[in-house]
Amino acid sequence: MKFLAQIIALAAMIQLLFAINSIPAGDRALPVRQAHKNSTGATGRTLPSMSNDDNPAMGYAEFISSGHVSAWPMRRGLWKIDEGYIRTIPYCFVDKRTYENIGDSGKSCKIRAAFNVWSGALNGRPSAASGHSLGFRVANDHFCCTSYRYGTENQPQTDSDFQCDWDHSRWPSDTLAIHWIDDVKASGSAGSSTTGYVRAADKEKPNRHWMRVASGATPDDIAHEFGHGMIHEHQRWDRDDHVEFRCDNLVGMWDKINTAHVAEKISPAQAHRALCEDLAMAHKYHAPSQDYIKGAGLNVNSQPRLDGPGGFDMDSIMLYDSYSSSEAGDQADIRTAVLVAIRRDANGQKIPGSETMIPHRTRPSAKDVQFVKDFYAWDEAKYQESQKKDPGAT
Repeated sequence: MKFLAQIIALAAMIQLLFAINSIPAGDRALPVRQAHKNSTGATGRTLPSMSNDDNPAMGYAEFISSGHVSAWPMRRGLWKIDEGYIRTIPYCFVDKRTYENIGDSGKSCKIRAAFNVWSGALNGRPSAASGHSLGFRVANDHFCCTSYRYGTENQPQTDSDFQCDWDHSRWPSDTLAIHWIDDVKASGSAGSSTTGYVRAADKEKPNRHWMRVASGATPDDIAHEFGHGMIHEHQRWDRDDHVEFRCDNLVGMWDKINTAHVAEKISPAQAHRALCEDLAMAHKYHAPSQDYIKGAGLNVNSQPRLDGPGGFDMDSIMLYDSYSSSEAGDQADIRTAVLVAIRRDANGQKIPGSETMIPHRTRPSAKDVQFVKDFYAWDEAKYQESQKKDPGAT
């Protein structure tokens, strides 16, 4: 993975949005930020992939069932929420620079390419035939913000970065705002995004759904961010039966442990355990482990993290590869990788020598697709009702 880091996406769902055929041809309060972290080198794409036969029990992990966030609502056009039959996710670029760096008509078409990753997996646009109702509102040449303060380029992120004066005349406040981020502010991250759809008490509150995309992000990195609504597969409750997390191998982890050791006045061993196992502590110190800790079913706001049916999904696009965030970068191996696949015997003991490298996933798995069809199912009755009111409308 090129650089990866803390969804789509948002997507409350799963921001899974995807640019379906309608498209011309990864510390906030809620929702929790999910980063897709990567090395700066090769992605391990040449490694053999694990087939479904090697992993017969597959499932997704998601937030929506808990009520922590919701699926994106049905929408007619851009402004009419809770109407129509398609669950449309509108998006916009925050400013011209973002549009030129990652927009659909700028220097690259990364966003559209990421949508196409999902579109192919979902068998096209929302319909009875494809079995889903997830749509996407293509951005136009108007930006989210009437003015936008990015902060100093090539400097670490600060609280004053990403300040947007929302253009309420052109964009509903729940629109997904897409930001470009330079490599220094990205800190080795390919992208980050909010998770799920948030129905704010103040319906006019903007910026509650956002995605930040780094220059080095690939379309499949961004597709991962659009998958948020699901959480990271390696943060499931049952992950230890299938993968092994080596916290010590994370880039910069020991600096965070030493900081916590001094600040909390605890032993290095206690600081290590806290930052590698306690999600709240990892968030507090911005430790890279926060994107790996399984959370014991809770996030920092004591909201359930729910494992979807069917067990762990080794093929999920939401599973980090073995190269992500490793101190060894693209040279990571079984010894230096952060996350590796393992097998256990009938007694639950790890089988010696069973560790294997996890390759970079470039497309949604069967269970990732099932997530969309579970939470964004096609509703024929809604479709027929909508067509009677306004034939041909979407």
